[in-house]
Parts: sequence; structure tokens; C-alpha cells
Amino acid sequence: MIAVAGGKGGSGKTTTTLGLARALSRRGARTIAADADWDLPNLARLAAETATDGGPADPDLPGGPGDETTVRDAVRGTVPVRPDRSEPIVLAAPDAPRSVDAFGALAALDGATPDGAPVLLDCPAGASADAAAPLRAADRALIATPLRRAALRDAAKTAAIA
Repeated sequence: MIAVAGGKGGSGKTTTTLGLARALSRRGARTIAADADWDLPNLARLAAETATDGGPADPDLPGGPGDETTVRDAVRGTVPVRPDRSEPIVLAAPDAPRSVDAFGALAALDGATPDGAPVLLDCPAGASADAAAPLRAADRALIATPLRRAALRDAAKTAAIA
């Protein structure tokens, strides 16, 4: 599991998460991208807006445009997480994020996904507990930041948390 994190909003975390997920899928990896920014969820919306092929052929699978399958659905097993090799599965934030233990849900997501499937987490900005949960659940972190002094300082703080 890889957390795509950064210290500032607007640093490209969501775009990087989706772009990397799509690139890995094009290379044959069965990839999952999950929105871990539960206060400002936009990964599923970006995926739907930028979809080129209409999503997976099977309408029962998550990840197609307009699909609102959430991280919580995947963890609970209410929706099968069976990524194909042509397009990543994109999981939205939970409908009621405050009622879900973020760290527990994100840690459980690793067990709900097929072995060897890359799981990318689109993280919230900052250094709050909400930002720390996906970093704690992930095995690795990729830090996205613009090349500006303040943004680089915040990225260094995020790296220290990771």
C-alpha cells in the first residue's frame, strides 16, 4: 500500500494517485486507488470526469464512471474488489466518514484486496490525525509537492510523519 501524500492542498496528490494507478494498470497491474481524504473527497469524481473507456465492462465491479463504491464497502466485502488489468478500481471515501475509524478501515483495505495488487491512497493535506491515518496504514509514501519554499517545508513535515 502506497500513500500519496503532501503538506499542502492543491499539490497534485489526487492527480498523481489517479495517474499512477492508470499507468500501473496499463502496464498490467491490477491496481486499486482509494480516496483517503475523507474531508475533501474528490478521487472518484476526478476518475469519472477523466475516464476514457467507460470503466470496467462488468457493471457489478467498482471503479466505473459515476460509481460510488467506497473504501468501507470494499472492507466490509459488500462489493467484490477484483481489479482487472485495463483500468484501476477507484474507491470513494465513505458516505459518513466520521462514523468510520480511518486507520482501521485503511489497514483492513490491504486485506480486502487481492495479493500483489498495488493499492494507492490519496491522502489529505496537512499534519492532522486524518492525514496520519493513511500514512500509518501504508507500507510506503510518495510525497507530492510543488517546488515552492513553503510547500517544500510542509512536504518535509509530511515526510517526517510518514
